[in-house]
Amino acid sequence: MGLTHVLTAIGLALAAAVSSGDSSQHALLAQPTCTIDVPWEDELAAQRDCKWAKCHLCWKSVWYIKETHVLPNITIGTVAKGTHLTCSWLSHARNDTTCAAITDAVPSIVVNLTAGHRVGDVCRSLALCKSRKPQKPRKMSKGIGSICTHCYYGVKYVNATRHISGLPEKAVKIGVQVLCPHCPHYRKACHKFVRSVPTILKELETGKTCAKAICKDVGFCGRKHRAHGERPTPDDDDADDMSLDEDADDEEAAHFSKVTSIVAAGVVTVGIVFLTAKVFQRRRVQGVEAEYVAVPQQGR
Repeated sequence: MGLTHVLTAIGLALAAAVSSGDSSQHALLAQPTCTIDVPWEDELAAQRDCKWAKCHLCWKSVWYIKETHVLPNITIGTVAKGTHLTCSWLSHARNDTTCAAITDAVPSIVVNLTAGHRVGDVCRSLALCKSRKPQKPRKMSKGIGSICTHCYYGVKYVNATRHISGLPEKAVKIGVQVLCPHCPHYRKACHKFVRSVPTILKELETGKTCAKAICKDVGFCGRKHRAHGERPTPDDDDADDMSLDEDADDEEAAHFSKVTSIVAAGVVTVGIVFLTAKVFQRRRVQGVEAEYVAVPQQGR
C-alpha cells in the first residue's frame, strides 16, 4: 500500500471518530427512477460487474461531495442528504448498501478532500474501487435512454431535492450534472439541462408537477405530452431527440452555407480566369491565322 493510501486511510479513521451521526440522520429515500472527470465512465456504464458499479457510484458521489461541501451556508448534514439522494438516483435505488456506506463516510470524505486527497484515492480507501482502469476497455452500451427520458427523470430528481432543507440551487445543478450521462451525444443537452434548473424549480414551485410538460417547456421534449404520471413513449423520445438537435443542425447548416459560399466564389473566380485565358488564346490563334493567310497574298 502506497504512502497516499496510508495517509488517506488514517484521515478517514480520524474523521470517522469525530463524526457521531449515523446513516439514519442523513437518509432520504429516492423514488426509483462532457466537466466531471469520471475516468473510464463509458466502460463502467457498459459493464454489469458489481465492483465496477460500486466504483462508478463512488466516483460520482464523491465528486458531488467535493463540489457541494465548499458552497456557502451549507452543512455537512445537508451535503450528506444530497449525496444519499444523488447516489440512490444513480443506482436506481438498487445499490442501497453502497450509497449508505458513502453517506456514512461523508464527514470523513470532506476531511480528506479538504486535505487535498483525490477522488480516486478516497474511493480506493473506502474499498469501492480496486484498480485504476479496466484491463480491457469496452464500448459503451447503446440504448441508455433518450434525452427526453433523461429530462423526465431529471425533473423528478430536481423535485426530490426540494425536500432537502437548506440545499442551495447550485447544489441541485451539481446533482443534475452528476446524473447526466457524460458522453459526446449528451454533452450539449447536459449543459442545457443544468442551465434550465432555475426554470424547472420555478415551475415546480408554482405547482406544476407534470415532468413531461416541464421538459416540453424547457425544450427537451416534443409538443405532445402525456398525462401526469405517465412516462415518455419511445416515439415521443425519437421526436424529442430530433427537436433538441435543432441548434446543432442550425450551426451545421450555417457552416455548410459558409463553406458553400467560399467554394462557389472559388469556382466563379476559376471560371473567370479560364474564360479570360480562352479569349486571349482565341485572339492569338486568329492573329496567327491572319498572318499565315496574308503571306501568300504578298507573294503574288
